Amino acid sequence: MLRHVGIEATVTASPARARLLLRQREPALLVADIGRGPFAARLLESARSGRATLALVDLDRGKSSLTALGGGADDVMRVPFTPDELAVRTAQVLQRVGVPTSMVRNVEVGGLELSLDEYAHVGSRTVRLSAGDNSLLYLLVANAGRRVARADIRDLSWGVEHAAPVEAVDAAVARLERTLGAVDVLRIERVDDAVVARLPALRMRSLHDARRRPAKN
Repeated sequence: MLRHVGIEATVTASPARARLLLRQREPALLVADIGRGPFAARLLESARSGRATLALVDLDRGKSSLTALGGGADDVMRVPFTPDELAVRTAQVLQRVGVPTSMVRNVEVGGLELSLDEYAHVGSRTVRLSAGDNSLLYLLVANAGRRVARADIRDLSWGVEHAAPVEAVDAAVARLERTLGAVDVLRIERVDDAVVARLPALRMRSLHDARRRPAKN
């Protein structure tokens, strides 16, 4: 999602790894899911100097916007969120600290085009998506090749109730598959208690700037 604002992103589930990346790469922005535990929340404090910080807050996990802002976050987003919300809020936070950004509406993953405007373009087909389907598609594509636990899909995908049973997640995945139809560039698999998206090409590029060097995943 962050590629819509033209920035490179590195993702890790380890707070220790995140602290190391903060020292090594000195990123302009830290996005931290403070619902992942106290060590994740402390990252906001360690990143305060010279960096923008955006906290992801899950009210169902007992976190609050006030807690995040008091802990050092420059801005707060409640989980779950839609792809366009994260892109817009990220751009706003970066602009506040003087980092220029440029928003693009579409990005391409191999032969699959994703859009903040809730459609997917596959080959010659344009497929309209609901907000929930688009959120789920972005989540799976962003984690292509990695297992995404059904519980995480329930927490992070907009449109799936937190209290919903696992069957609701399977139903949402099946609905997305039906909506997309036959797609050669994307294969969705169920593995134990997780879902995996397989893509033949993982490099993402902006459709509006094909000459730019592809951003690192």
